[in-house]
Amino acid sequence: MVVEWTPNATEDLAAIWKYYSLKSVRAAAGIVGNIRVAVLSLADFPEMTPVDPLLTRFAAGYRSLVVRRTYKVVYKIENGRVYIMEIFDCRRNPAELRMGVMKDRTTKWK
Repeated sequence: MVVEWTPNATEDLAAIWKYYSLKSVRAAAGIVGNIRVAVLSLADFPEMTPVDPLLTRFAAGYRSLVVRRTYKVVYKIENGRVYIMEIFDCRRNPAELRMGVMKDRTTKWK
């Protein structure tokens, strides 16, 4: 399957890089690299994770893949593509995850 990053997910990844690179470029490269490798696996195994229980109220069937026990890659499968919707820091309030997905639902990534 083809994997597409939404603008919000791309911004999330850039923010992660920016935050960690101020402390250590090596650490930033490791974290961002781990996220990218995890996302690549979704091209071959898009249904490797269940629908995210925090997002079951949305019809899109959002799934999430946890990377490094800290980041959650929120994605959906639609029309033969995997759409990366958001990279969520699991240390944040889970209610913010729902708001991020709703923000994406108002764009072309429905």
